[in-house]
Amino acid sequence: GATQQNPSVASVGTTYLVTWEDARGGTWEIYGARVSLGGVVADSAGVPLTTGRYDQYEPAVAGGSQWLAVWTDKALDPNVPVGYGTVLDTAGGPTNPAFQAGPLAPFPSRRGALRPRGP
Repeated sequence: GATQQNPSVASVGTTYLVTWEDARGGTWEIYGARVSLGGVVADSAGVPLTTGRYDQYEPAVAGGSQWLAVWTDKALDPNVPVGYGTVLDTAGGPTNPAFQAGPLAPFPSRRGALRPRGP
């Protein structure tokens, strides 16, 4: 089966969004699934939040009235990771196209943490 790793979880009301890295398509993509407070999974196969030629990894998600999902991507330059994000509504769908949050400082891999580039 496909490798899945590095989950992140946040809630909006009584519904949780779980995001994770998923290699089912041959490259690392970010998937998400909504889960009820009672543990019922609404998106059993997961929904791809990213697709691309290069790997996307290190997902993180935050909740409030909607979800904010962010991840790291090396599509522009394999040596310079870039942060991306999208806002998801309570049905789990994106409310806008993914946005670029900026280039990130190269650093030894520390899974699950986005760090901005800076001095």
